[in-house]
Amino acid sequence: MLAGLVARLRAGGTDLVLAECKGPVKDRLRRYGLVPPRGEAGFPPTLGTAIDDSLRRSGVPWVDREDRPEPGDRQDRGDPGTPGLPGA
Repeated sequence: MLAGLVARLRAGGTDLVLAECKGPVKDRLRRYGLVPPRGEAGFPPTLGTAIDDSLRRSGVPWVDREDRPEPGDRQDRGDPGTPGLPGA
């Protein structure tokens, strides 16, 4: 079942990436020939690492929600202002 999914994904140009896999799981996937085509890079240590790598490879511009300026912030208005001064 998993081998069929991997084959369909690869045929469509999609890599299977398995984040946070533990050693025994990776060992079994290797034994069945289901190692991602990118080798160990297909087993990123965290989900965040997997997402960052995918975004970097795809060239998709992305800013995390936590890193986006709040509506009305100086950055959002393009107002350089000086923090701590009136009107800034």
